[in-house]
Amino acid sequence: MKLLKLVPDNTNIRFLRWRVPFYAVSVVLMAALIALLFTKGLNLGVDFVGGQMIRMTFVESSEALLAELGVTKEALLADTALLTTVLTYHVVPARVLKAEVPINTAIATVQGQTFTVNASLVITDQNLRISNITMADVFTSNGVIHVVDKVILPK
Repeated sequence: MKLLKLVPDNTNIRFLRWRVPFYAVSVVLMAALIALLFTKGLNLGVDFVGGQMIRMTFVESSEALLAELGVTKEALLADTALLTTVLTYHVVPARVLKAEVPINTAIATVQGQTFTVNASLVITDQNLRISNITMADVFTSNGVIHVVDKVILPK
């Protein structure tokens, strides 16, 4: 048992003699944290996408789009299958630059249906809706974006 003995039997360690200085340090740290909370604000958000954000903004009137889909805003947000169908119809499973867009050829989407693009960069969807590519070749960390002025819809 003598091998396991690290401290002699009669050793007196005064742990409590440092309590007042540590209380003072704790008070200073808490005051600093409260001051930072008021100056920087509280952000409880958690980044689940690894620093990448996917944002889709609709330029056309949402009321017109909802009327064409035949649903209310609440119904569209509740119907995840319809929302997924519309959003994945806007995604092509490849990195296609403006110069590489196949003209007047059916382009397959992640959703499964196709659309076509003419030489003037006008998209025609499955419902014969017309949408213009207003900005091409916007590079992102996970692909390239072509901005359109109108939502395209699958059948």
